Amino acid sequence: MDINYNEQLTKGNRLFRAADHLAYVTYPFLKDNKLIIAITENLYNSMIYHLTALLQFEIYYKRLHEMPLDTLDKIRTFQEHCMYRYNFNARQIEIIKDLHNLMKERKNSIMEFCRNDKYIIYNNIEVKSISINTLRNYLFISKDFVRKINLIIQNAK
Repeated sequence: MDINYNEQLTKGNRLFRAADHLAYVTYPFLKDNKLIIAITENLYNSMIYHLTALLQFEIYYKRLHEMPLDTLDKIRTFQEHCMYRYNFNARQIEIIKDLHNLMKERKNSIMEFCRNDKYIIYNNIEVKSISINTLRNYLFISKDFVRKINLIIQNAK
């Protein structure tokens, strides 16, 4: 079997570093609110790649039987099989779900705009917004998630 979880881990690490750099270096320098959505996308994709890497790791070592195809199924499977086994925080899963919902809302939105250091997504039902401070908080909490997954996979080698 091809060890695909290393590729997922590498992609996730690259995207996480990009999100961190955009949030803490590029955004303060440029002060462009359009970077908020780029940070959000990079952080979301990084979290999904890390989650997928751990699930593939579990499949490789036969602790899990099959890989869910849908992102929400991956999150649910992670909660059921990996969260307590590896002592992950419930807040980290909430962040992944929040980012997933935000990306889904963005996909279905009819209008997006920036105002007062926030990126606002509007559809016919509701208005969602995300600020740079929220994203920095998400990055801070997600660092532990990324670090733990890297340690789990690297210690198995």
